[in-house]
Amino acid sequence: MTRAPRLLFHSPSRRGLGHVMRGANLARAVLAADPSASVLLHVANAAAGPACGEVPWVAGDHTAPRAWQRLLDGFRPTLVVFDTILPGAWASDTTPRAFVWRASVDARHEATVASPALAAMRTLVVPHASEEFGRALPAGVAARATFTGPIVRTTDPAGQARVRARYGLAADDVVITSTVGGGGFDDSAAWLLDLVYRAHTRWQATVPRLRHLVVRGPLASAAAAAPPTGLTLIDHDFDLVHLFAVSTLVVAEAGYNTISELRHVRVPALLAPGARTYDDQAARARALAALGVARVVGRHDPAGALETLAALPLDGPALAAMRAAANAAPFEPGNARAARALLDAAR
Repeated sequence: MTRAPRLLFHSPSRRGLGHVMRGANLARAVLAADPSASVLLHVANAAAGPACGEVPWVAGDHTAPRAWQRLLDGFRPTLVVFDTILPGAWASDTTPRAFVWRASVDARHEATVASPALAAMRTLVVPHASEEFGRALPAGVAARATFTGPIVRTTDPAGQARVRARYGLAADDVVITSTVGGGGFDDSAAWLLDLVYRAHTRWQATVPRLRHLVVRGPLASAAAAAPPTGLTLIDHDFDLVHLFAVSTLVVAEAGYNTISELRHVRVPALLAPGARTYDDQAARARALAALGVARVVGRHDPAGALETLAALPLDGPALAAMRAAANAAPFEPGNARAARALLDAAR
C-alpha cells in the first residue's frame, strides 16, 4: 500500500516572514491537491508561527544536537522542503528533499548552483516565470526544476469582507495600506514608517474619507515613533492580501510576497525597496513599475520620496491609469503547479 505523502516545510524565519508565508501557501496548495497528504511547517522563530494561519507548525532550533532528527522521527516526512537557503550539516539525514529556489543576486545564485546540497535535491521548485528568474540552469539542474510562477496567498470575497468589518472600512473610503513587511529589518522599517507618517499629515488635509492603515509586522521592534492622529497602527494582520485587495493604494517595500500579492489583487502601489544582502528588491520594484502599476522612490532622497507619495492624487487620472495597468498585467499564481511537483517528489 502506498504511503500518503507527508511534507515537512522548513523555514529559517529569523527576520522576515517571506519563507514562512510561502511555506504556508505551498502547504495549502498541497492539501488542496491531495487531501490525504499531511503537512507541517517548521519555523526557527516561534514569533513567526502565527503567520502559518491554519497550517500546522512547530518551532525550534533545528541546529541543536539531534533536534532535527527528533523532528523527523516525530513527523516521519516523505519529503522535506527547504526554502531559499540550502540546509547545512545539521540536516545529515537521507530523507528525500525539495528546494524552493528564489531568484537572488549573482554571487548567491552561483554558490547555490555549485553546492552539493543542491545536487541532493530530488526536485526544485522555482517560484518565478523562467524569464523573471533570468538565468539558464545547467542541464543536470534544469532537468529537476519546475518554473511555477509566483507562489501567493490568494484573495476572496469572504476575506475582503472580513478585513472591511475588522477595520470598519466603508465602500467609499479612500483606503491606504502601508506595510513594512515582516518587520525584521528595523532600520529599513523605520525609514518607511517615517515616510508614511509624514505623507499622512499631508493627505489628511486634502483627502475626504481617508482611512490609512499602517501594518508594522509581527517581528517589528517595540520601539517606534508615535503615529500621527487619524492613522490606524496595526502590529500585524495575516489577512494582508485581503487588505491589499480593498485598498486604493498600497505603500510598501518590495519583498517577494508583497509584490506577488500586489500583482494578484491588481492594486496600485508606491514602492520604497529595502536593501537586502541576497535579494534585489530594487529590481523587483522596477519590474512592477515597468508594467505601469507602481511608482518607485529611492531612500537616498527622503524629500523627493515624500513629494512623490503625498502629491499622488488618490482620486485622479494618474492613479486610475495605474489601476488600469494593474488590471491589464498578466498574472497567474503558481501554487497548483508547485504543489503537483512537490507531491510527485513526495510519493
